[in-house]
Amino acid sequence: MGEQNKIRTMMYRYAVIAQVYGAAISADVEVKKLSPQTVKLICGAEHRETADRLLFLFGAGVIDEETVLRLIKTLKTDFLDDIAAAEKKVTDYELAEDDPADRLSYPDIQNILLCAANSKRNPALQPVSFDEAVSLAGLRHIAFVDGMVKVTDYEYFKLLVELGEKFANIKDENIRFEDNPENLINNEDVKNGDIQSAYYPFAVNPLRLIHYSAVWDKLFGKEFFRYAKENSILVDGDFSKRYEEYVRKIKLHFTVRSYDRKRHICGDCVNWFDYSAVVGGIISRTLTADRGRSVDLDVNENYPDKELVQKAVEKFKGIYEPLERTIIEVFHGSSRYLFVYRNKQLIPLDDTDFHRLLFDFDKIWSIIQKCSRGHKIKMVNDKIVIPAELWNEIEPSQREYADNLIKEQYLLMKEQRKSNKLLQTLGELKKSAEEERAKIDGDNAVKDERQKAIAEKAANRKASTEDKK
Repeated sequence: MGEQNKIRTMMYRYAVIAQVYGAAISADVEVKKLSPQTVKLICGAEHRETADRLLFLFGAGVIDEETVLRLIKTLKTDFLDDIAAAEKKVTDYELAEDDPADRLSYPDIQNILLCAANSKRNPALQPVSFDEAVSLAGLRHIAFVDGMVKVTDYEYFKLLVELGEKFANIKDENIRFEDNPENLINNEDVKNGDIQSAYYPFAVNPLRLIHYSAVWDKLFGKEFFRYAKENSILVDGDFSKRYEEYVRKIKLHFTVRSYDRKRHICGDCVNWFDYSAVVGGIISRTLTADRGRSVDLDVNENYPDKELVQKAVEKFKGIYEPLERTIIEVFHGSSRYLFVYRNKQLIPLDDTDFHRLLFDFDKIWSIIQKCSRGHKIKMVNDKIVIPAELWNEIEPSQREYADNLIKEQYLLMKEQRKSNKLLQTLGELKKSAEEERAKIDGDNAVKDERQKAIAEKAANRKASTEDKK
């Protein structure tokens, strides 16, 4: 009876203090009472301030008798601060003038208090304070069951498991940690949404759910989860900030480049050779973009990457209208996409196929140079030809490309000779000289006709004057 006497002593103290302040409990305040059996059990335990505060919460109807007994009898770690926070929450409500609908319900407060208590009972669980548990209570897709934090959305739960988040359940009143992700994902209680089941896993590190949940329902939030895992981004107070950076700088950011066709050697085949620039007289294997621009999108739907890339290219086209058969290259995060613009449509290109060697350029080029030095490239019946013995040295499958190369070089040679007399043949010089002489003769004839017309007009004026005399 020693503990009961101690309780009566405290009650007497509080009653006297209340009278000193002139305060009295209103008659309409309902106070719950413990059963005699529970009173006996509590009185048999060591008295602590935590017990007083828990009994206040019970008497005010916030927590039930089972919770009082469990926390007083079985809790080994003192969590006075959490109980005091719960008590303050209740007393603040009594003095507040806010909308009761905005307040935590008493069952919520009980679960929040149990969450803080449970987290301190097992060293393997992440410690959670009362205020932190309040934040958990306000999350979507999260529920408290007997103080344990459970994820109610299966897709959310499944993704967290895939990302390596730890979950456990209760078996024979003991916490059992599940390390096999497949067992968690295939848990029947989870699939059925039976969160009241003791076998429905709860989060081992529930505070991480605060940061995950701040992103989960946002644009591309689910994709950011995987990105964060792959890039070892901490799930902490900066998680939302990292998400915003991911969306702005990666998910909706693109670099678009375009490459104009510079020659027509490969025919209908779209190949790098026709798009590469000539550097130092050599066709470079490294393509140099003719245009490039960073493109940022502004969307409000979770578009797949394929559609986002299309939108980025459309925005790019609005700035630089591509020519027929222009190559367009898009960089998006760590991915790269290649397209050819044909008939006003974007056609995907396989990068390996685009960069493959269609012919032995060095061999064909050496044959062309040999023919050029020996003046063996000729025009026969409007067709450019080289000697048969050299033509036969080229593989049959490569002759189409060789023919196009020879045509290109022949036309270039003709253009160069027109602009450089040292490269012109005697026949070409004669023809050029004749054309120049014809032009000069034509100019002189026009000049003579003009002078003749002027002389005739002058003679006519003189004759008219003499007649008048």
